[in-house]
Amino acid sequence: MDAMELRFVVTAGQLVTLADSINARRNEKNEMQATKAYPVFLRLFSFWLPLLFMAVVFYFLLDKDAPETYVSLALSLIAYLLAWKFLLKRLVESRAPPLVLKKPPPDGRLEPLTLLRLKPLQGEHRVKIASSGLLFFLPNRKSVTVPWSRCCNLKQGSDFYFITVRTIGFFKATYLVAISGEVVGGASYQAGLDYLCSRLDLAFKGCRCAGRSQGYS
Repeated sequence: MDAMELRFVVTAGQLVTLADSINARRNEKNEMQATKAYPVFLRLFSFWLPLLFMAVVFYFLLDKDAPETYVSLALSLIAYLLAWKFLLKRLVESRAPPLVLKKPPPDGRLEPLTLLRLKPLQGEHRVKIASSGLLFFLPNRKSVTVPWSRCCNLKQGSDFYFITVRTIGFFKATYLVAISGEVVGGASYQAGLDYLCSRLDLAFKGCRCAGRSQGYS
């Protein structure tokens, strides 16, 4: 098939929806990280700090030349480990995370920045599907050429397909293709999307991180 060109317009309302989705996922990720971090800090303060305290007491306050010092230290350590195994550990594991870690407040400082960062995407986009790869024409009159070999992921949202491409090293970039629009030349837009997805499927076979999924992150 000859090169096909898709054309679509990204509206301000779509960017607001996209920004809300990004912010919601960011807050969800922060909540998950906080919930995972809480047991680590709780175990640190409830298990390791008492051991550190005993070590400090032994080093600075006790007579290291007296044999009974080492006997007392060993008995204290055994008693503490038994108490931890049969009592303290259960208390730590059964304790629920604080409410602030269950539902962290949205990061209000970043939410306006998300929409501001997406603002340059508002306007008309054109995507040329060629045998060598994709050519994105952005609203700021810049163009980006992406070989098929650099395309590594495709996700579908409510308004857009999100094509992730590898740039330099481990860095990646994401480009939008609207689910509705028009094709330059008269073919149906859905046919253009089907052709795009089929070419991406072929490209993904040679990419270790490639795949298709639902949603956007």
